[in-house]
Amino acid sequence: MEIIKNKSGFITGYREKVYVNGKAVSKTFKSKTLAKKWKREQLTSRDKSEALGLRQDQEITFKAFAKLWLENYKNNLNAIRTFEAYFSVYNTYLKKFENKKLVQIVASDGFALLDSLCKTKLSISRKNYILRVFKTMLNSAVKYEYLVSNPLKKVDFLKEIQNQQEYWNAEEVCCFLNANKESEFYELFVIALNTGLRRGEILGLCWDCVDLKRNVLIIRRTFDRYGLKETTKTGRIREVPLNDAAKDAILKLVQQQRNTRFVFTKDNGDLINIQHISDRLFKKAIKKAGVKQIRFHSLRATMASNFVMAGGDLQSLSKILGHSTVEMTVSRYAHLHPDFLQKTCNVINFTADVNKSSPNLAHKVRGLHGNVSDLRML
Repeated sequence: MEIIKNKSGFITGYREKVYVNGKAVSKTFKSKTLAKKWKREQLTSRDKSEALGLRQDQEITFKAFAKLWLENYKNNLNAIRTFEAYFSVYNTYLKKFENKKLVQIVASDGFALLDSLCKTKLSISRKNYILRVFKTMLNSAVKYEYLVSNPLKKVDFLKEIQNQQEYWNAEEVCCFLNANKESEFYELFVIALNTGLRRGEILGLCWDCVDLKRNVLIIRRTFDRYGLKETTKTGRIREVPLNDAAKDAILKLVQQQRNTRFVFTKDNGDLINIQHISDRLFKKAIKKAGVKQIRFHSLRATMASNFVMAGGDLQSLSKILGHSTVEMTVSRYAHLHPDFLQKTCNVINFTADVNKSSPNLAHKVRGLHGNVSDLRML
Protein backbone atom coordinates (compact mmCIF):
# COMPACT_ATOMS: atom_id res chain seq x y z
CA MET A 1 0.00 0.00 0.00
CA GLU A 2 1.31 3.43 -0.94
CA ILE A 3 0.98 6.17 1.68
CA ILE A 4 0.35 9.61 0.21
CA LYS A 5 1.70 12.62 2.10
CA ASN A 6 1.61 16.34 1.51
CA LYS A 7 4.67 18.68 1.57
CA SER A 8 4.44 18.97 5.32
CA GLY A 9 4.66 15.23 5.72
CA PHE A 10 1.09 14.69 6.82
CA ILE A 11 -0.73 11.59 5.51
CA THR A 12 -3.52 12.61 3.09
CA GLY A 13 -4.50 9.24 1.64
CA TYR A 14 -3.70 5.64 0.79
CA ARG A 15 -3.33 4.14 -2.67
CA GLU A 16 -3.75 0.45 -3.47
CA LYS A 17 -2.92 -1.28 -6.73
CA VAL A 18 -3.85 -4.63 -8.25
CA TYR A 19 -3.11 -6.19 -11.63
CA VAL A 20 -6.05 -7.33 -13.77
CA ASN A 21 -5.36 -8.95 -17.13
CA GLY A 22 -1.79 -7.72 -16.92
CA LYS A 23 -2.84 -4.10 -16.38
CA ALA A 24 -2.34 -2.11 -13.20
CA VAL A 25 -5.53 -0.78 -11.65
CA SER A 26 -5.12 1.66 -8.75
CA LYS A 27 -7.37 3.74 -6.54
CA THR A 28 -6.83 6.27 -3.75
CA PHE A 29 -8.74 6.33 -0.46
CA LYS A 30 -8.82 8.58 2.57
CA SER A 31 -8.62 5.68 5.01
CA LYS A 32 -6.43 2.62 5.16
CA THR A 33 -9.45 0.43 5.93
CA LEU A 34 -11.26 1.42 2.74
CA ALA A 35 -8.10 0.88 0.68
CA LYS A 36 -7.64 -2.63 2.08
CA LYS A 37 -11.31 -3.47 1.53
CA TRP A 38 -11.16 -2.35 -2.11
CA LYS A 39 -8.00 -4.39 -2.78
CA ARG A 40 -9.51 -7.46 -1.15
CA GLU A 41 -12.64 -7.18 -3.35
CA GLN A 42 -10.57 -6.67 -6.49
CA LEU A 43 -8.35 -9.66 -5.78
CA THR A 44 -11.36 -11.86 -5.03
CA SER A 45 -12.99 -10.85 -8.30
CA ARG A 46 -9.75 -11.38 -10.22
CA ASP A 47 -9.12 -14.79 -8.69
CA LYS A 48 -12.68 -15.86 -9.43
CA SER A 49 -12.28 -14.78 -13.03
CA GLU A 50 -9.00 -16.63 -13.41
CA ALA A 51 -10.46 -19.77 -11.82
CA LEU A 52 -13.31 -19.69 -14.34
CA GLY A 53 -10.95 -18.96 -17.21
CA LEU A 54 -12.53 -15.56 -17.73
CA ARG A 55 -11.25 -12.01 -17.90
CA GLN A 56 -12.82 -8.90 -16.47
CA ASP A 57 -12.29 -5.85 -18.67
CA GLN A 58 -12.14 -2.82 -16.37
CA GLU A 59 -12.06 -0.17 -19.08
CA ILE A 60 -14.72 -0.88 -21.71
CA THR A 61 -17.79 1.29 -21.40
CA PHE A 62 -21.36 0.13 -21.89
CA LYS A 63 -21.53 2.35 -24.99
CA ALA A 64 -18.47 0.71 -26.55
CA PHE A 65 -19.72 -2.78 -25.75
CA ALA A 66 -23.22 -2.02 -27.06
CA LYS A 67 -21.70 -0.89 -30.35
CA LEU A 68 -19.67 -4.10 -30.64
CA TRP A 69 -22.68 -6.23 -29.69
CA LEU A 70 -25.03 -4.60 -32.19
CA GLU A 71 -22.48 -4.76 -35.01
CA ASN A 72 -21.79 -8.41 -34.26
CA TYR A 73 -25.53 -9.18 -34.29
CA LYS A 74 -25.96 -7.43 -37.63
CA ASN A 75 -22.90 -9.05 -39.21
CA ASN A 76 -24.07 -12.54 -38.24
CA LEU A 77 -26.92 -12.21 -40.77
CA ASN A 78 -29.63 -12.11 -38.12
CA ALA A 79 -33.01 -10.59 -38.98
CA ILE A 80 -32.66 -6.90 -39.84
CA ARG A 81 -36.00 -6.21 -38.18
CA THR A 82 -34.71 -7.63 -34.88
CA PHE A 83 -31.48 -5.63 -35.17
CA GLU A 84 -33.50 -2.45 -35.67
CA ALA A 85 -35.65 -3.30 -32.67
CA TYR A 86 -32.57 -3.86 -30.48
CA PHE A 87 -30.95 -0.64 -31.70
CA SER A 88 -34.16 1.29 -30.99
CA VAL A 89 -34.32 -0.09 -27.43
CA TYR A 90 -30.70 0.83 -26.80
CA ASN A 91 -31.03 4.30 -28.31
CA THR A 92 -34.28 5.11 -26.50
CA TYR A 93 -34.00 3.41 -23.11
CA LEU A 94 -30.47 2.14 -22.45
CA LYS A 95 -28.40 5.06 -23.66
CA LYS A 96 -28.56 6.53 -20.16
CA PHE A 97 -26.00 3.89 -19.11
CA GLU A 98 -23.59 4.49 -21.99
CA ASN A 99 -20.95 6.41 -19.99
CA LYS A 100 -20.75 3.75 -17.31
CA LYS A 101 -18.01 1.19 -17.47
CA LEU A 102 -19.45 -2.24 -18.13
CA VAL A 103 -18.18 -3.54 -14.77
CA GLN A 104 -19.93 -0.68 -12.96
CA ILE A 105 -23.41 -1.78 -14.02
CA VAL A 106 -25.19 -3.31 -11.03
CA ALA A 107 -28.60 -4.73 -10.17
CA SER A 108 -29.84 -1.32 -9.03
CA ASP A 109 -29.49 -0.11 -12.63
CA GLY A 110 -31.95 -2.77 -13.72
CA PHE A 111 -34.40 -1.81 -10.96
CA ALA A 112 -33.99 1.87 -11.87
CA LEU A 113 -34.77 1.06 -15.52
CA LEU A 114 -37.95 -0.81 -14.50
CA ASP A 115 -38.88 2.08 -12.22
CA SER A 116 -38.66 4.58 -15.06
CA LEU A 117 -40.54 2.27 -17.46
CA CYS A 118 -43.37 1.81 -14.94
CA LYS A 119 -43.99 5.56 -15.10
CA THR A 120 -44.69 5.31 -18.83
CA LYS A 121 -47.83 4.12 -20.63
CA LEU A 122 -45.98 1.24 -22.29
CA SER A 123 -47.57 -2.19 -22.07
CA ILE A 124 -46.14 -4.67 -19.56
CA SER A 125 -44.92 -6.89 -22.40
CA ARG A 126 -43.06 -3.92 -23.93
CA LYS A 127 -41.46 -3.03 -20.59
CA ASN A 128 -40.34 -6.64 -20.18
CA TYR A 129 -38.97 -6.68 -23.73
CA ILE A 130 -36.79 -3.64 -22.96
CA LEU A 131 -35.46 -5.30 -19.80
CA ARG A 132 -34.93 -8.53 -21.75
CA VAL A 133 -32.74 -6.71 -24.31
CA PHE A 134 -30.67 -5.20 -21.47
CA LYS A 135 -30.24 -8.64 -19.87
CA THR A 136 -29.39 -10.24 -23.23
CA MET A 137 -26.64 -7.68 -23.84
CA LEU A 138 -25.10 -8.37 -20.42
CA ASN A 139 -25.39 -12.13 -20.94
CA SER A 140 -23.36 -11.63 -24.09
CA ALA A 141 -20.82 -9.61 -22.10
CA VAL A 142 -20.39 -12.68 -19.88
CA LYS A 143 -20.13 -14.91 -22.94
CA TYR A 144 -17.48 -12.64 -24.50
CA GLU A 145 -15.64 -12.65 -21.13
CA TYR A 146 -16.06 -8.95 -20.38
CA LEU A 147 -17.99 -9.79 -17.19
CA VAL A 148 -17.86 -12.66 -14.73
CA SER A 149 -21.64 -12.75 -14.25
CA ASN A 150 -24.75 -10.86 -15.29
CA PRO A 151 -25.47 -8.15 -12.68
CA LEU A 152 -29.18 -8.17 -13.64
CA LYS A 153 -29.79 -11.87 -13.03
CA LYS A 154 -31.81 -11.09 -9.89
CA VAL A 155 -33.92 -8.41 -11.57
CA ASP A 156 -37.24 -10.13 -12.29
CA PHE A 157 -39.58 -9.34 -15.15
CA LEU A 158 -42.93 -7.73 -14.47
CA LYS A 159 -45.81 -10.16 -14.12
CA GLU A 160 -47.91 -10.30 -17.27
CA ILE A 161 -51.56 -11.24 -17.57
CA GLN A 162 -51.76 -13.95 -20.23
CA ASN A 163 -54.22 -12.85 -22.87
CA GLN A 164 -56.23 -15.55 -24.61
CA GLN A 165 -55.46 -15.90 -28.30
CA GLU A 166 -58.13 -14.53 -30.61
CA TYR A 167 -59.39 -16.94 -33.25
CA TRP A 168 -62.42 -17.98 -35.29
CA ASN A 169 -64.53 -21.04 -34.63
CA ALA A 170 -65.38 -23.43 -37.49
CA GLU A 171 -68.58 -21.57 -38.37
CA GLU A 172 -66.75 -18.26 -38.71
CA VAL A 173 -64.05 -19.87 -40.85
CA CYS A 174 -66.64 -21.28 -43.27
CA CYS A 175 -68.43 -17.93 -43.43
CA PHE A 176 -65.16 -16.14 -44.21
CA LEU A 177 -64.08 -18.56 -46.94
CA ASN A 178 -67.53 -18.67 -48.57
CA ALA A 179 -67.64 -14.89 -48.75
CA ASN A 180 -64.21 -14.75 -50.41
CA LYS A 181 -64.44 -17.66 -52.88
CA GLU A 182 -63.87 -15.38 -55.85
CA SER A 183 -60.98 -13.46 -54.29
CA GLU A 184 -57.54 -13.72 -55.91
CA PHE A 185 -56.24 -14.45 -52.41
CA TYR A 186 -58.70 -17.25 -51.64
CA GLU A 187 -56.04 -19.99 -51.94
CA LEU A 188 -53.72 -18.00 -49.67
CA PHE A 189 -56.44 -17.82 -47.01
CA VAL A 190 -57.12 -21.55 -47.35
CA ILE A 191 -53.45 -22.40 -46.84
CA ALA A 192 -53.15 -20.07 -43.84
CA LEU A 193 -56.21 -21.62 -42.17
CA ASN A 194 -55.28 -25.23 -42.91
CA THR A 195 -51.53 -25.18 -42.21
CA GLY A 196 -50.98 -22.49 -39.57
CA LEU A 197 -48.08 -21.00 -41.56
CA ARG A 198 -46.85 -17.54 -40.62
CA ARG A 199 -47.47 -14.66 -43.01
CA GLY A 200 -43.79 -14.46 -44.03
CA GLU A 201 -43.62 -18.23 -44.55
CA ILE A 202 -46.64 -18.15 -46.87
CA LEU A 203 -45.36 -15.26 -48.98
CA GLY A 204 -41.87 -16.78 -49.04
CA LEU A 205 -43.06 -20.20 -50.24
CA CYS A 206 -41.50 -21.14 -53.58
CA TRP A 207 -42.42 -23.97 -55.94
CA ASP A 208 -39.22 -25.89 -55.18
CA CYS A 209 -40.57 -26.40 -51.65
CA VAL A 210 -43.91 -27.88 -52.72
CA ASP A 211 -43.87 -31.69 -52.71
CA LEU A 212 -47.23 -32.96 -53.99
CA LYS A 213 -46.01 -36.56 -54.11
CA ARG A 214 -45.62 -36.60 -50.35
CA ASN A 215 -48.28 -33.92 -49.76
CA VAL A 216 -46.01 -31.61 -47.78
CA LEU A 217 -44.77 -28.03 -47.88
CA ILE A 218 -41.10 -27.59 -47.00
CA ILE A 219 -40.70 -24.41 -44.96
CA ARG A 220 -37.16 -23.13 -45.42
CA ARG A 221 -37.65 -19.45 -46.32
CA THR A 222 -39.48 -16.38 -45.08
CA PHE A 223 -40.44 -13.09 -46.69
CA ASP A 224 -40.36 -9.74 -44.87
CA ARG A 225 -40.30 -6.08 -45.84
CA TYR A 226 -36.64 -6.44 -46.86
CA GLY A 227 -37.35 -9.31 -49.27
CA LEU A 228 -36.88 -13.09 -49.36
CA LYS A 229 -34.64 -14.69 -46.72
CA GLU A 230 -33.15 -18.16 -46.96
CA THR A 231 -34.13 -18.94 -43.38
CA THR A 232 -37.17 -19.22 -41.14
CA LYS A 233 -38.03 -17.38 -37.93
CA THR A 234 -36.60 -20.20 -35.82
CA GLY A 235 -33.77 -20.98 -38.22
CA ARG A 236 -35.10 -24.52 -38.70
CA ILE A 237 -36.43 -26.24 -41.80
CA ARG A 238 -39.68 -28.13 -41.25
CA GLU A 239 -42.27 -30.01 -43.28
CA VAL A 240 -45.96 -29.15 -43.00
CA PRO A 241 -48.49 -31.73 -44.22
CA LEU A 242 -51.25 -30.77 -46.67
CA ASN A 243 -54.81 -31.81 -45.92
CA ASP A 244 -57.29 -32.20 -48.79
CA ALA A 245 -58.40 -28.55 -48.74
CA ALA A 246 -54.83 -27.25 -48.74
CA LYS A 247 -53.77 -29.63 -51.53
CA ASP A 248 -56.71 -28.55 -53.71
CA ALA A 249 -55.69 -24.93 -53.22
CA ILE A 250 -52.11 -25.67 -54.28
CA LEU A 251 -53.26 -27.66 -57.33
CA LYS A 252 -55.41 -24.74 -58.45
CA LEU A 253 -52.39 -22.44 -58.28
CA VAL A 254 -50.35 -24.99 -60.24
CA GLN A 255 -52.94 -24.78 -63.03
CA GLN A 256 -52.99 -20.98 -62.99
CA GLN A 257 -49.17 -20.63 -63.17
CA ARG A 258 -49.18 -17.08 -61.90
CA ASN A 259 -45.45 -16.98 -61.11
CA THR A 260 -42.60 -19.35 -61.99
CA ARG A 261 -40.93 -19.00 -58.57
CA PHE A 262 -43.38 -17.87 -55.89
CA VAL A 263 -46.51 -19.85 -55.02
CA PHE A 264 -48.62 -16.97 -53.72
CA THR A 265 -48.87 -13.82 -55.81
CA LYS A 266 -51.50 -11.54 -57.28
CA ASP A 267 -53.48 -12.74 -60.32
CA ASN A 268 -51.00 -11.01 -62.64
CA GLY A 269 -48.01 -12.72 -61.01
CA ASP A 270 -46.80 -9.66 -59.06
CA LEU A 271 -45.58 -10.19 -55.51
CA ILE A 272 -47.94 -9.33 -52.66
CA ASN A 273 -46.93 -6.44 -50.39
CA ILE A 274 -46.42 -8.04 -46.97
CA GLN A 275 -47.94 -5.04 -45.17
CA HIS A 276 -50.95 -4.84 -47.48
CA ILE A 277 -51.91 -8.48 -46.87
CA SER A 278 -52.59 -7.61 -43.22
CA ASP A 279 -53.54 -3.95 -43.29
CA ARG A 280 -55.74 -3.83 -46.37
CA LEU A 281 -56.48 -7.10 -48.12
CA PHE A 282 -57.33 -9.17 -45.06
CA LYS A 283 -59.41 -6.45 -43.38
CA LYS A 284 -61.37 -5.98 -46.59
CA ALA A 285 -62.02 -9.73 -46.79
CA ILE A 286 -63.22 -9.81 -43.16
CA LYS A 287 -65.58 -6.90 -43.75
CA LYS A 288 -67.05 -8.69 -46.76
CA ALA A 289 -67.68 -11.84 -44.70
CA GLY A 290 -69.15 -9.97 -41.75
CA VAL A 291 -67.21 -11.98 -39.15
CA LYS A 292 -65.38 -10.56 -36.14
CA GLN A 293 -62.16 -8.66 -36.78
CA ILE A 294 -58.93 -10.54 -36.04
CA ARG A 295 -55.33 -10.10 -37.16
CA PHE A 296 -53.90 -12.09 -40.06
CA HIS A 297 -51.54 -13.81 -37.62
CA SER A 298 -54.63 -15.04 -35.73
CA LEU A 299 -55.39 -17.38 -38.63
CA ARG A 300 -52.50 -19.38 -37.18
CA ALA A 301 -54.22 -19.42 -33.79
CA THR A 302 -57.48 -20.33 -35.52
CA MET A 303 -55.89 -23.37 -37.12
CA ALA A 304 -54.23 -24.43 -33.85
CA SER A 305 -57.31 -24.03 -31.64
CA ASN A 306 -59.63 -25.84 -34.03
CA PHE A 307 -57.01 -28.56 -34.52
CA VAL A 308 -57.09 -29.25 -30.77
CA MET A 309 -60.90 -29.08 -30.57
CA ALA A 310 -61.14 -31.64 -33.38
CA GLY A 311 -59.02 -34.09 -31.37
CA GLY A 312 -55.53 -33.33 -32.71
CA ASP A 313 -52.67 -33.92 -30.29
CA LEU A 314 -50.36 -31.15 -29.10
CA GLN A 315 -47.16 -32.96 -30.08
CA SER A 316 -48.20 -33.06 -33.74
CA LEU A 317 -49.44 -29.48 -33.61
CA SER A 318 -46.13 -28.33 -32.16
CA LYS A 319 -44.24 -29.85 -35.09
CA ILE A 320 -46.63 -28.36 -37.66
CA LEU A 321 -46.32 -24.87 -36.16
CA GLY A 322 -42.54 -25.15 -35.84
CA HIS A 323 -42.35 -24.59 -32.09
CA SER A 324 -39.26 -25.71 -30.18
CA THR A 325 -41.32 -27.15 -27.28
CA VAL A 326 -44.81 -28.51 -26.74
CA GLU A 327 -45.15 -26.11 -23.78
CA MET A 328 -44.93 -23.16 -26.14
CA THR A 329 -47.75 -24.61 -28.22
CA VAL A 330 -49.92 -25.13 -25.16
CA SER A 331 -49.38 -21.63 -23.79
CA ARG A 332 -50.00 -19.84 -27.07
CA TYR A 333 -52.42 -21.76 -29.23
CA ALA A 334 -54.22 -24.61 -27.48
CA HIS A 335 -57.11 -22.47 -26.22
CA LEU A 336 -60.36 -24.34 -26.57
CA HIS A 337 -63.70 -22.87 -27.56
CA PRO A 338 -66.25 -22.55 -24.69
CA ASP A 339 -68.77 -24.77 -26.54
CA PHE A 340 -66.18 -27.52 -26.77
CA LEU A 341 -65.33 -27.21 -23.08
CA GLN A 342 -69.02 -27.43 -22.22
CA LYS A 343 -69.33 -30.75 -24.07
CA THR A 344 -66.10 -32.03 -22.56
CA CYS A 345 -67.16 -31.31 -18.99
CA ASN A 346 -70.17 -33.63 -19.44
CA VAL A 347 -67.86 -36.63 -19.73
CA ILE A 348 -68.55 -36.96 -15.99
CA ASN A 349 -71.86 -35.94 -14.46
CA PHE A 350 -72.16 -36.93 -10.79
CA THR A 351 -75.58 -36.79 -9.09
CA ALA A 352 -77.27 -38.65 -6.23
CA ASP A 353 -79.15 -40.67 -8.86
CA VAL A 354 -76.66 -43.08 -10.44
CA ASN A 355 -78.92 -43.46 -13.51
CA LYS A 356 -78.42 -39.76 -14.25
CA SER A 357 -74.72 -39.88 -13.60
CA SER A 358 -72.13 -40.77 -16.21
CA PRO A 359 -73.38 -43.74 -18.30
CA ASN A 360 -70.06 -45.51 -17.85
CA LEU A 361 -70.30 -45.10 -14.10
CA ALA A 362 -73.85 -46.53 -13.95
CA HIS A 363 -72.80 -49.47 -16.13
CA LYS A 364 -69.85 -50.28 -13.88
CA VAL A 365 -71.97 -49.99 -10.76
CA ARG A 366 -74.58 -52.39 -12.17
CA GLY A 367 -71.85 -54.83 -13.14
CA LEU A 368 -70.45 -54.84 -9.64
CA HIS A 369 -73.71 -54.98 -7.67
CA GLY A 370 -76.30 -56.43 -10.02
CA ASN A 371 -78.81 -53.58 -9.54
CA VAL A 372 -78.37 -49.92 -8.90
CA SER A 373 -81.29 -49.88 -6.48
CA ASP A 374 -79.37 -52.14 -4.12
CA LEU A 375 -76.80 -49.42 -3.56
CA ARG A 376 -77.00 -47.51 -0.33
CA MET A 377 -74.20 -45.03 -1.15
CA LEU A 378 -71.59 -44.19 -3.79
